[in-house]
Amino acid sequence: MERDQRIDILRGIAIVTILLNHISIPLRTLFHYHGPTIPTLTQYGYSSAASLFVAMSGYMVGMVYLKRPSPMKAAVKRAGELYVINLIVLAVIVPLAYAAPPALDSYWKLRPMVEPPFAALIRFLTLLDAPAFLDVLQLYVALLLLTPVAILLLRRSPLLLAGCSILLWAAMQVAGVVFTPDTVLLSNGHSLNVLAWQLTFFLPLIAGALRLHHRIFAWFEARPAATAWIWGALAVSALARIVAAERVLPLTYELVNRPLNSPVWLFHSVLVLAGYIGLLTWLRGHLQLWPFQLLASLGRNSLNVFAASIPLIYVLSWGFGSLDWGFAGYLLAFATLLGLSLAIAAWGDRRKHRKKARPPVAASQAA
Repeated sequence: MERDQRIDILRGIAIVTILLNHISIPLRTLFHYHGPTIPTLTQYGYSSAASLFVAMSGYMVGMVYLKRPSPMKAAVKRAGELYVINLIVLAVIVPLAYAAPPALDSYWKLRPMVEPPFAALIRFLTLLDAPAFLDVLQLYVALLLLTPVAILLLRRSPLLLAGCSILLWAAMQVAGVVFTPDTVLLSNGHSLNVLAWQLTFFLPLIAGALRLHHRIFAWFEARPAATAWIWGALAVSALARIVAAERVLPLTYELVNRPLNSPVWLFHSVLVLAGYIGLLTWLRGHLQLWPFQLLASLGRNSLNVFAASIPLIYVLSWGFGSLDWGFAGYLLAFATLLGLSLAIAAWGDRRKHRKKARPPVAASQAA
């Protein structure tokens, strides 16, 4: 099946946004960097790049895995592969727990992984807790493990899966109001509630199974003014975020929190995705230019790039944050992170190309 480059570009945008946010936040919170940062829609908004990343991953699962002979087996196999990758990333960053100053633990959550190590490892292995940024990988593993159930519902009716997903998400929102979202059963530290975040994965999975991206892009092409309205709404939400307008709402935390994929969080993530789709529609005649090709490469290798970025962000933010080079240090840290990420993506593309170019075993033996 021929890939649609626009989907890869959207995934690439999600990865670049994650890299920007993940390098900016620790420099500000841990190393007191007060200079300017490269703005992102999620930095000045009510959602995170993880929402776009999870949504696009769900869409690809629906579009690709459901066409395979055994989609349930493929999903579980992929969950196992990511589980191993998650363990490898943990093994790489755990030594930092012994070297990092205690002040960094308030954000990285490294020290709990080694003190006491056995209990922390059990929490990690059961997908209950993780150091910073590894929670997204844990979420993806859990969602892939739930995908066989989603496929069973989808085969009966897409509306059945959508209804069950929405009801489950709504139940988590009610539980967040009754018990408060930071209750251990609903969220634990950096963890993302799987039963709330499944909506951002399974609704796009349905859309991917129906190949709705063709219709969605066609809708935006027929209505170019819609993109302007969406970006206007994003500008308004950015202004609201800057002045913290949400504080005047009742149940502010329950409406705007990340762990439970709250209503405002979910709405803003949909707005961000629509804004990027509309922007790519406006620029459809220029998508062969090299910036978009680089984004597409990152998108094709998004999971590998994201996994590799976690230890890189730990090291780069700590290193450049300690040097205290100001804005130049911030730019150099991000440029290094982006350059290494692009190199990983290019390696992944070459590896896939070699694999496709390799002659089939039976054909080579016959020759």
